[in-house]
Amino acid sequence: MHIYLPDLARRPAPRYTSYPTALEFSDTVGGEAQAEALAAVPDGAPVSLYLHIPYCRDICWYCGCNTGAIGRPERLHLYVDALEAEMATVAPLLRGRVERVHFGGGSPNALPPALFARVCASIARHFKMADRESVEWAAELDPRLLDANYAETLAASGIDRVSLGVQCFSPEIQEQIGRIQPFDMVARRVGELRGAGIRHINLDLMYGLPGQGLDDIDDTATRALSLHPDRIAMFGYAHLPSLLPRQRMIASLILPDAEQRFVQSALAHDLLVEAGYQAIGFDHFALPDDSLALAAREGRLRRNFQGFTDDQADILVGLGASAISQFPGLIVQNEK
Repeated sequence: MHIYLPDLARRPAPRYTSYPTALEFSDTVGGEAQAEALAAVPDGAPVSLYLHIPYCRDICWYCGCNTGAIGRPERLHLYVDALEAEMATVAPLLRGRVERVHFGGGSPNALPPALFARVCASIARHFKMADRESVEWAAELDPRLLDANYAETLAASGIDRVSLGVQCFSPEIQEQIGRIQPFDMVARRVGELRGAGIRHINLDLMYGLPGQGLDDIDDTATRALSLHPDRIAMFGYAHLPSLLPRQRMIASLILPDAEQRFVQSALAHDLLVEAGYQAIGFDHFALPDDSLALAAREGRLRRNFQGFTDDQADILVGLGASAISQFPGLIVQNEK
């Protein structure tokens, strides 16, 4: 049973993906502190890597991520050069072993397949890695930039979990947010990824989008379930046009109000749970045998900058523009 509490819904609150939150970061913490934290990592300690690819082919109007349009293709080559230079600086200071690699953005597959494979090879070359079979390689992907060839490149590079940005399957709402991707196309991409041997598929959905109603939530959830993903994230759209000018393209008059957003979230929760998914926190859902659901049941669940996770590493090293690193006693962000 879901109960809407309007007084509580109107209260401003931060998104506690970290404490302190990113808004509290300042220039008083920089490279020297990060170098000391890297050097203090014990030999063989588990480490997770996060690589930020701040480029997209097109900029979606709802997006709050640190990203920009590709523009000149050579920018991507220059960015990969910079990533490799950062790896060459960071890796010698780090004695831990990398057990997880996560690509975010932006759209990591804005990189051409050969460049993406080059980045993966550079990671394996620069860092001490755990056994290949035990390292999880994950990537957030734009399904519009995928094809069977790219799926094969991802699999050959070690990627075994992908998150596809779906948001909503309604064509009308896709037009309202500047992201057109028909369901049939997304379904083909899921098939190509699985055909390449990528075992784990996550889907990212959203509620609170302009013009979105309960029928849209029902339709999107039903279509998403038909693709049998391991995990589904249901994020609420945050409309902040004063901070994110791209969101001025969205018609604010047709955004759902607070109560409508609550009902949409509740409906999505009920549909996914009724379909057999386990609710993880307030915005994640996973199949009962998925590692995230197992971690939740066993009390091992954590939340970091990528959301709820079963990652037990205390060290997160961020590479690339705006990437955040986390150590015991220190959180530091790269320049944007």
